[in-house]
Amino acid sequence: MKLKDIASQLANRINQPATIEVFLRQVYAKGFVDGTKQSPWISVKERLPYDQNIVLVRGEYGGKATAYYHGYSSGFIIYGEEAYKVFGEVTHWMPIPDCEEG
Repeated sequence: MKLKDIASQLANRINQPATIEVFLRQVYAKGFVDGTKQSPWISVKERLPYDQNIVLVRGEYGGKATAYYHGYSSGFIIYGEEAYKVFGEVTHWMPIPDCEEG
């Protein structure tokens, strides 16, 4: 929601202080939640996926592929053509999103 939209809605409620207070609290809460949303990519420095779960990975040179984590000794095992390219170290990963239709 843009500031212009907020101002317009407040102008329509100017004689209703209780409504304005509730509205501002909702705007603040929404902004706070939206502001805390972060990238779905998880740094490998932050945490690693469960052993052998297939995930999406991003390499240090920007490549993306599917892979699974195979313990501390083997690290990430990359699938597909990216496995044969210079992928570099895996820097980030994310769970594969569900494709369920709602």
